[in-house]
Amino acid sequence: MLKECLCCGETFDAGGYGFMVYCSRKCRERNRYDSLRVHTIKTCKCCGVEFDAGNDGRMEFCSRKCSSKHYKASKRIIESFVCKGCGKEFYPKGYDRTTYCSRECAYTTKTVQKEERIRTDIETAEQIRHKRCIVCGSEYIGNSRWCSDDCYKAQQHNEYIKYKQTDDYRVDLDKQKVAYANIMGLAYIDHACIECGVIFNSLNSRKYCSMVCCDRHNERLHKGCVSKAKRKRVWQRDGYVCQICGKKISGKEQPTVDHIIPLSIAKNMGWSKLQSNDESNLQTAHLLCNVKKGNRAINEQLRMNNIMIW
Repeated sequence: MLKECLCCGETFDAGGYGFMVYCSRKCRERNRYDSLRVHTIKTCKCCGVEFDAGNDGRMEFCSRKCSSKHYKASKRIIESFVCKGCGKEFYPKGYDRTTYCSRECAYTTKTVQKEERIRTDIETAEQIRHKRCIVCGSEYIGNSRWCSDDCYKAQQHNEYIKYKQTDDYRVDLDKQKVAYANIMGLAYIDHACIECGVIFNSLNSRKYCSMVCCDRHNERLHKGCVSKAKRKRVWQRDGYVCQICGKKISGKEQPTVDHIIPLSIAKNMGWSKLQSNDESNLQTAHLLCNVKKGNRAINEQLRMNNIMIW
C-alpha cells in the first residue's frame, strides 16, 4: 500500500495494513521535534538579520562570528595611555594592556628593572658585610667578627689569659685535678723539691717544684748536658736558623745546640756548668756546622757576618 510521507512528502510503501505515516525514523523524529519547538524570531544585534532565537529566545546573535565581532567592539578602548617603558602614547587592545605599548617594550623594561634591583641588592649586601675587625681594627668584607685566623687566635688567647686571672679558673682547675686524681688513684700530698728543697703540693709522681729545678737537676746529673726543654726553647728563640752559617734548618736536617763559649774554655774561665749551659751561651746550629766548629770560639763580628774561620 502506497502512502505520502507527512514530513518530506515522498511516496513510500506503508505495509499491508497501511498504518505507517512516515517514510523513515529520521522523518518521524524531525516532525516530532518541529511540533514541539517554539519559533522565536529576533533581529541580530551585530548584522541586523532576522533569525530563529530558539525555544527560550535567549540568543542575541545569528552566528558565532557576529557574537565575537560584537564582543571585540564592546571591549575596544577609545581612551589613550602613556607607556611606562618608552613614554609613547598608545591605544591598548584591552583593559589589561594599559601599562606598556608592546611586548618588546615590556620585556626590555622589566629586564632593566631586574638588573638594577640585583645591583642594588649586591651593593646593600656589600655594605652590610663591610665590617671592622674587633682585634686589629682593619676593615674587611665577611660575615665573621675577625678579619683572619690570626686575629681569632689572638682574641681566644687574650680571653684565656683573662679567664686564668679569675677565680672561676682556679675553681675549675681544682675540680679537674681532683677528678684526675680520683681516676688515676692518686692523692695530692706535700713534697719537697729534690733540687731546691721547697715544699709544694702535687701528685705522688712529681719530684720538682718547677721546670727550672728540673733543668738544673738534669744538667747537674748528666754532667752539663742541656735538657730537652731548654733545647726547644733555644730553637724557637732562634727561629730554627743556624747561627754559624745563617741558613734555615729544614725538616730533613737535624738541629743541635752549640755553646758560644765552649765548655773547655768556660771551665778555664772559672764558669760553672750552670753558667755554661745558660740560654745566653747557647745557640742553634746545624749538626755539620757544630762538628766543624769544635771547641773553638767564634768572634762576634765574624759570626754576625757569616764568615767561616775553618
